[in-house]
Amino acid sequence: MNKQDITIVVFLVILLGGWLYYQNGQTKKYRAALAERQRQMAMAAATNNVPATASGPAAMSTEAAASATLSNSAAGESPAPRQASNTTQPPAPAPQEETGVPEQIFTLRNDEVEMTLSSKGGTILSTTLAGYRQTVEKDSPDIVLSSTNAPILALEGVPGLGKRADFSLVSSSETGAVFTAKAASGLSIRRTIALLPNYQVAVTDTIANESDAPVALDGQAVSMGEIHRIEQNRLNMLSIDALSAVTNKHGAYGKVDHWEKKGRVAAVLTGREAGGCSGAPRADLLPGSASMTVSGQQVWVALKSRFFAQVLTSSSPNAGYRVGVYRAQGGGALRIVKVDGAMLFPAAVIQPGATLERGYSLYIGPKKFSVLRHFGPKSGDIMDFGTWKYICIAVLWLLNVLFSVFHNYGVAIIIITVLVRIAFWPLTHKSTESMKKLQEIQPLLKEVQAKFKDDPQKLMQEQQAIYREHKVNPMSSCLPMLIQ
Repeated sequence: MNKQDITIVVFLVILLGGWLYYQNGQTKKYRAALAERQRQMAMAAATNNVPATASGPAAMSTEAAASATLSNSAAGESPAPRQASNTTQPPAPAPQEETGVPEQIFTLRNDEVEMTLSSKGGTILSTTLAGYRQTVEKDSPDIVLSSTNAPILALEGVPGLGKRADFSLVSSSETGAVFTAKAASGLSIRRTIALLPNYQVAVTDTIANESDAPVALDGQAVSMGEIHRIEQNRLNMLSIDALSAVTNKHGAYGKVDHWEKKGRVAAVLTGREAGGCSGAPRADLLPGSASMTVSGQQVWVALKSRFFAQVLTSSSPNAGYRVGVYRAQGGGALRIVKVDGAMLFPAAVIQPGATLERGYSLYIGPKKFSVLRHFGPKSGDIMDFGTWKYICIAVLWLLNVLFSVFHNYGVAIIIITVLVRIAFWPLTHKSTESMKKLQEIQPLLKEVQAKFKDDPQKLMQEQQAIYREHKVNPMSSCLPMLIQ
């Protein structure tokens, strides 16, 4: 190793040491800040005076920060939203008294899904996906996407028509149902739910004011349900995507916001973006759950795991969305086990005899690009292929074509590998020839290295001259590997 190489190695070692020292300092500051926040929350709980402070890119809700376990999650409660100044947010739903009317369960099904509905709130409790097994075993049952703690389509901010309100089934078929309910406030609702092909659900809510006085809705929300970590899959991740309705210079809609980038899902709990060289944050001092609110109209909002997604869009303008994040109980490294969400709507006043109609479109199914891309504008971006998006789409298309022929993904992958090798054969061949030429001129290179070992500049000039004379490019052997 010459002096130049030694200098570079020493510099890199110093740089790495400095970076580790910096990260260690940041971790200590972060732990100190968490400990201080925990101390403040304990004092606030003792005095019934919760401090309204927030820090980091995603501040914790005060109610969630006061909890160190997942007890709220187990009870089916949603974390309270962080209030934003530029939009009307619905208050945390008030507990509703049980009427004593037993819950009724209804089932809708088609060739792709079996969906369980509840008379409590006219909601969707679970969706079973035909042909998608819970585990890799052939006798494994179909996977069930459950939202029993945060039922899909549950309403908030509509007096008397929340998730525990009693809805009556008016009519039903194998693929559709119509519910109605009436509240003491004078509001009534007619909800139509219809299963559509490609894992889609069409929903229409018609809320009528049958009283003699206007009814003000200070802000409402409709639940998107919850999505869980698949315990059998250690690589499974949970995240949120949203497409802003704000226009930009590139098209009719804004940019898709991918929450998994830089650990932003974990940031709801930690108050900072997680991951990186500092490693996964520890859960010892973190709350069991937390939530935050994102204001601004959205085209659609998606909750997703590694393999499945739940996407919601509305026919009328919304005011943003709320997300809740839940971690595994106990200490150790932070591990997110569930996320839930709700789409928010602005305040409204329903006059006597008037109605408020709102439609929703739901997607509850696999992250299948050929299906997802047709759900709505830019909905294919839910796949999040990253920088190599268009290459990934082309390879995915080819993979699916081969699978349709051979009905075996293993065979399809082998064929794609062979095709890639054939496509890159000219480059590979050229690279092999270049490597042979490099081996042939190695004695000449060693000779000039020994002759000019104390003069790096002259050494480089002589090496370049040898390369030119023998028409060798030392980088050409790396190019095919880099492209592939």
